[in-house]
Amino acid sequence: MGLGARRRPLRVMPAMFALIVLAWAMTMGVQAEDPAAAPAMECAPQPTLPCGGVIFGRAFIDHADDGQFEPGPPDYDEPQVGITIRLTDGEGTTYERTSDADGCFAFLSLKRGCYEITTSADPTLALYTLHDEPLGVELQDGKAEKVLLRYERLLATPKVLYFPLVAR
Repeated sequence: MGLGARRRPLRVMPAMFALIVLAWAMTMGVQAEDPAAAPAMECAPQPTLPCGGVIFGRAFIDHADDGQFEPGPPDYDEPQVGITIRLTDGEGTTYERTSDADGCFAFLSLKRGCYEITTSADPTLALYTLHDEPLGVELQDGKAEKVLLRYERLLATPKVLYFPLVAR
């Protein structure tokens, strides 16, 4: 560049930056999608022996307080991971499962009879049970019984309040 030469604006830099960010996002598996549009996993029992029964279900925060798991608008019920579910049969044998990322759990190949379900959540989750403790379930041979474990969050999600400052 000589003296008095005009500088050309750098128009290529913003486009290059956008391409780099897009390539990085694609390699990291980042997706921009509405969480309500994502399909909710249905908790379904796996096949069992003809003489065995299944007790299965989901642990979730019931924002609508209607007893049903509804992951979409307007209430956005939340599945709860890490809830410990204990199943005790009539003979005193206890089985234990932990809810998965979708809040689902299942006890497979159970004998017919009466079972009692108790739960416990991580105390840091600050959850309160909306279901009766313990829950009684009567299971027949070859049947599947669905159990919904409903919770309520004791501590609401904090909301940030702000007040615009006006300069005088």
